[in-house]
Amino acid sequence: MVANPNAYPTLGNQSGVTLYSDRIHGGATYVTDLTLPAGGKEQPYGSSYEVSGYLNSYTSLGNNNNNKRKIQNVCLQYQTTITLLPYVSPQRIGPSDILIIYDDDDRHATDPTRLNDNYPDKGDNHGNAGGNMVFCDGHAQWVAQKNYIQTFSHGTDEYPSTWPLQ
Repeated sequence: MVANPNAYPTLGNQSGVTLYSDRIHGGATYVTDLTLPAGGKEQPYGSSYEVSGYLNSYTSLGNNNNNKRKIQNVCLQYQTTITLLPYVSPQRIGPSDILIIYDDDDRHATDPTRLNDNYPDKGDNHGNAGGNMVFCDGHAQWVAQKNYIQTFSHGTDEYPSTWPLQ
């Protein structure tokens, strides 16, 4: 189904970007099913990937309205702002470090197998083994759960929102 992006002004996510039309970079239409995340292993519809179009959109204080859109000039010379160990700010990262797409694994408070946002849980697509990530330089990589927090935080310049609750 295709719809006008202004018909759905907010998505209730933690991307730091409330208007979906901003997240599709001024596009005129979008596929509505792709705005719904897949419900883990058991749900038959929805997108199983998240697009990460901004850096530093979620900080230790919550959503950050001073985020940076992932455009070529930003990705080529970005310096991190988070101070989550083991990172010391600022640290220069580039396209091979910065995430653009990753497996969808939203938190579902009513599902005890999906308690964490952006962290592999038992009920997520690949379970708690890990997830796939695509970086701005085009390479894709499997990231095991033991490396997930470090890779995600480094690749998004964001603080964890709910990790790990189990």
